[in-house]
Amino acid sequence: MSQPTRIPRRRKTNDSSQFLFSALILVGVIASLVGMYFYMEEQKSLNEKQLTTLVEKVEVIEDALSITNEDSVQNMETMTDQISFLDTEVRKLWGHRKGYLDNFKNKQQALIVMQRS
Repeated sequence: MSQPTRIPRRRKTNDSSQFLFSALILVGVIASLVGMYFYMEEQKSLNEKQLTTLVEKVEVIEDALSITNEDSVQNMETMTDQISFLDTEVRKLWGHRKGYLDNFKNKQQALIVMQRS
């Protein structure tokens, strides 16, 4: 009988080094994902702080505008009162002037009549 055919032994591959390389890549990916998560959380907290600051500034501006609006309404009422008072005073003066102008016109007409005669 002949000898059975010998199958050569398989050479050992570097499965352990390939496994380590894959594990290293996996650890790198996980570390980058964790880092990205913390970075995004930090950015989120910064954005929230900026948003609260902006909200406070807008509230201050709105308060100032409402005060300005109330002041302008009050000033407008004061101006309206002053204008109506001055309007009545001017009417009084024009009323006296009308009598003065009529008297002045009568005197002028009397002079003209005297000059013609």
